[in-house]
Amino acid sequence: MATLLGLLLGLLSGVMTGSFSLPMKKTTCWSWEATWLIWSICALLIIPWTIAFVTVPDVLGVFSNANPSDMILVFAFGLCWGLGAVFFGQSIAMIGISLAFALCIGLATAMGSLIPMLKSFLHQNPILTY
Repeated sequence: MATLLGLLLGLLSGVMTGSFSLPMKKTTCWSWEATWLIWSICALLIIPWTIAFVTVPDVLGVFSNANPSDMILVFAFGLCWGLGAVFFGQSIAMIGISLAFALCIGLATAMGSLIPMLKSFLHQNPILTY
């Protein structure tokens, strides 16, 4: 049962990832900023906080007990991710959904694979350590 649920969640996430930018085709009279603002409010504020409050008991307590330096790192990486999302949105508006996905996902996959291997090579550590 858990395997089937995992497969269904994977399928759902793939469909959502592939179709999140389709409404941009229907909002051609809107400016890019207005479209992306609606997406940002829903995808970056409403949905994550709703999921956090539903699934994590005392979510505010978790944040208040967190190490401040860890929280600064989380916010810094979140800022970088947010800038990447804005640039990705601009690429969709400029070159289209298909080409933007191919370039951005390909680049992210390549960097996500090569950077850990390069770090491992430079520090002479095996990639997988148990």
